[in-house]
Amino acid sequence: MTEEIAEQLKKNREYMGQLLERNIIGSILYNMYRLVDTVATESIEEIERLQAVNNHLNGIVLSCTADNERFRRSLADGMRQPAPVSNQAKFIDLELALLRMWSDAGIKEIYKYKNRIKIYKREGLGRFELFYDLSQAMFTDVEDTANGDDLYAEEYKVSVDMLIKNRISSDPTVEDGGESDAG
Repeated sequence: MTEEIAEQLKKNREYMGQLLERNIIGSILYNMYRLVDTVATESIEEIERLQAVNNHLNGIVLSCTADNERFRRSLADGMRQPAPVSNQAKFIDLELALLRMWSDAGIKEIYKYKNRIKIYKREGLGRFELFYDLSQAMFTDVEDTANGDDLYAEEYKVSVDMLIKNRISSDPTVEDGGESDAG
């Protein structure tokens, strides 16, 4: 068996010698080198192009992140600021319209929790959210039960009809014609 392997190696060596004499191996190696060089060069150029695109996109992401943070801060600052006094008259009109609508729907009492106006029903019953005051400037006469540890809806519920009467008496421009008689 070793003689067969030795014979095969000898034939291969002779064949390689013939290829070298004819300079075929040299041209094969040269063509392979050129192919590898071309592929490597194109790959490096593509990697550099993609890195430039990546850097550009990273710049956009950073800019958007900074804009997002500025927007978040301005929104948070705006949420902390009470509405200007000039908007209070508009809010009273809106409050009165909401209160009349709730009264017409049979809602008797409400309370406020985290700037959300909710229907008050006796303890243990579901409580439905009616309105979420993003301005933090509406229904200022309703105590927000989230402002203290010992503030409970049971103690700070307010009559819808009483709130309507308060708004009508505090604003002489409001007409009494739409007041509900529920109660």
